Amino acid sequence: MMRDSVFFVFGRNVNLKNQVKLTLMQWGIKCITIDEHGGIGSTIIENLEDLVPKAEFAVVLYSGDDEGRLYEPEKKEEDKKKLEVRARENVVAELGYVIAKYGRNNVCILYEDGVTIPSDFSGVKYISLNDDWKLLLARYLQKSNFTITL
Repeated sequence: MMRDSVFFVFGRNVNLKNQVKLTLMQWGIKCITIDEHGGIGSTIIENLEDLVPKAEFAVVLYSGDDEGRLYEPEKKEEDKKKLEVRARENVVAELGYVIAKYGRNNVCILYEDGVTIPSDFSGVKYISLNDDWKLLLARYLQKSNFTITL
């Protein structure tokens, strides 16, 4: 069965979001997003429960929108690790949700170099935005029964 829709997860980097979304749309793929398709007044969980079943694949954009580090209260301030660049917490939570719903072979993460990738999500397809991400994403989607003409 050919597929035509992806659930698209993103953080606060509007330029990257628009670039990825435009690419998917140019390939004829419908992007289902909470900001455009979610119910007004609905919680994130309610929106996920409603929208995720409308696709069978997710593209998750890991952009460096937050900073954080391991909480180490016993260490002196100068010995603590520097802050890491991270994706928004909602992006990480939604990633876990779509992996559970679609399976790891139907999820692809596009990430900015330098953004911390959680080791708990090993086995999911990761594509650096510094690579030829459009070609790599197209090939991955084609393997998952999307029709894409480059």
